[in-house]
Amino acid sequence: MKIALVAAHYIPRLGYLEVHLSKAFSNLEHNVQVFTTDVFPSYLKHQEGDFGTAPGGVKVNRYSPIISFGQIARVRGLKKRIREFQPELIVVIGLGKWFPKPVYDLNIPIYTLLGDNAYTYAKASWKSKLLFELFKRSTYQKALKKSARIYHYTPETPDVVGSILGKNYKKHLDKSIEITLGYWSNEFFFDQKLRNEWRAKLGFGHNDKVVITATRIVAEKKLEDQIAFFKDSDDSIKWLILGASDNAYSKKLQRFLESSLGKERVILLPYASRSELNNYYNAADLALFTVPAISIFEALGAGLKLRIPEVETLSRLTKKSLRASIISEPLSPSQFDYNRMEVASEAEREFEWQNIARKILVENPVNS
Repeated sequence: MKIALVAAHYIPRLGYLEVHLSKAFSNLEHNVQVFTTDVFPSYLKHQEGDFGTAPGGVKVNRYSPIISFGQIARVRGLKKRIREFQPELIVVIGLGKWFPKPVYDLNIPIYTLLGDNAYTYAKASWKSKLLFELFKRSTYQKALKKSARIYHYTPETPDVVGSILGKNYKKHLDKSIEITLGYWSNEFFFDQKLRNEWRAKLGFGHNDKVVITATRIVAEKKLEDQIAFFKDSDDSIKWLILGASDNAYSKKLQRFLESSLGKERVILLPYASRSELNNYYNAADLALFTVPAISIFEALGAGLKLRIPEVETLSRLTKKSLRASIISEPLSPSQFDYNRMEVASEAEREFEWQNIARKILVENPVNS
């Protein structure tokens, strides 16, 4: 099948949903072309430079926008360029960027993916609200009416979008099908030999229980709030944090954690590359995250049980044998007692990108 993936920004070097799904569709032997801009969104200005190499089998068409500010972007002639490709299906990601609005005039089946969550509009500034009214509201309204299918990848999305659009769009959102974010099982997996090797490299003993947090260390993550649970736990429970840097907050956090727990129980290291991260996950015994992040799914791929915030966005991770503990619960020995291969196997069934792509393209999708 010929699939046109429409997204205002497409940066293979950094990943994100649009990159992973285009790769997954291509791996499933579909002919995939991406239609996007040649600019970075404002929140990634510090990352500007090379976009990175597109996944194998994916052709990327980049166009200079006639309008571009913040995340908003619009190019001229998008409909014409997509028609020339003659796709059998259009997949749209990122309604809030205004970019895909013209696509909904095409007489081609369109699947729209929504990711609006409780954080999206909770603290919206007057500027954000104005931009929504000027550019985004009509795009959402048009998309909901014209989409052949609507998917949402956070559980609260239908309620969040419904609250800003009003009851007239409830019937469309009620049909929205839930999917999730995911990971690649060839990048994140559990391997006992790898675990033994990296525990030895990091100096962990047989009886050590290692909690890992892989994140960008900033004050908003509130990592220091977790210190009480480590203080109240056995000394054999150690905390490995990947994401340390030379900034003042990172250094302050390290001093605080080491003075509270002792240097032997806290290990702060720079953030690992994607190719190395699986090694650290294998060496650990439990993964702790204080905010929703795609790293959570990658940790699951390595067979790690989770400590996560109790938010609707992550509610799916508290089901079945993946059941996670909430970060407000005490750290206890029982949280380290589980079969990692079982966790890794279920994670692959639920969250491997290629399996998510299959769920999107299945003939008769249903909410799971």
